[in-house]
Amino acid sequence: MLTILRQDDSIIAQISGDLDHHNAIEIRSKIDDLLIKYPNCDLILNLSGLNFMDSSGIGVIIGRYRNQQQRGKKTYICGVNSKISKLIELSGIKKIVPIIDNPSAISTLNKGGEAV
Repeated sequence: MLTILRQDDSIIAQISGDLDHHNAIEIRSKIDDLLIKYPNCDLILNLSGLNFMDSSGIGVIIGRYRNQQQRGKKTYICGVNSKISKLIELSGIKKIVPIIDNPSAISTLNKGGEAV
């Protein structure tokens, strides 16, 4: 499941459940559409609700990072839980995409924010 909000100059994509070959294309497409609509926004991927991720999910993260980098914008990951932490480290994502502790972004999702 994907919930996307815009807060100031950031798109916050909260991904929950699974990020795998069954839904990676749809999630990637929805995020890309909003980043095209709001080209001056950084991207925060909130993975706090993620239960499972396979190589397709890794591709979604790396691809969004590269697209944002080409636009001169940033990509961040927050809410990495214990289930996903090892995969983030082993895949090398941790070395290229900054992992942040951003409680205000997470609390904005919980409060409602501006849905996009």
